[in-house]
Amino acid sequence: MNRLVIYTDLDGSLLDHHDYSHAPADPLLKELELLGVPVIPCTSKTRAELLYVRDELENTHPFISENGAGVFIPEGYFSSQPAGTQSSGGYWVKSFVEPRAHWTGILNRMTDRFEGKFSSFSQMQISD
Repeated sequence: MNRLVIYTDLDGSLLDHHDYSHAPADPLLKELELLGVPVIPCTSKTRAELLYVRDELENTHPFISENGAGVFIPEGYFSSQPAGTQSSGGYWVKSFVEPRAHWTGILNRMTDRFEGKFSSFSQMQISD
């Protein structure tokens, strides 16, 4: 059996580039849902941003965040958990990058060489 799947970017594709409206796509999204065709967002957005957008779109399908860094599949979406995924926050997650601690460790080791040249988000204040 052939099954259709649609992968889509969000900004400027599924969502209007200027006001982030999805209204023009809503009729087609509803039709695809009725036909059983999942629409999988694949975007540079973070998991948190995607959870909000998926809620707005009434999309319950898997999604791909941060330009492919992670794939999030709602637990129970398939009959069994896909190999290589971890259960986290109601999702089976496949990560394609090292965890955040890996990268912050590298930055911390480089601080002396690049003093004042960069700041990580975790070091910034609202006033920055």
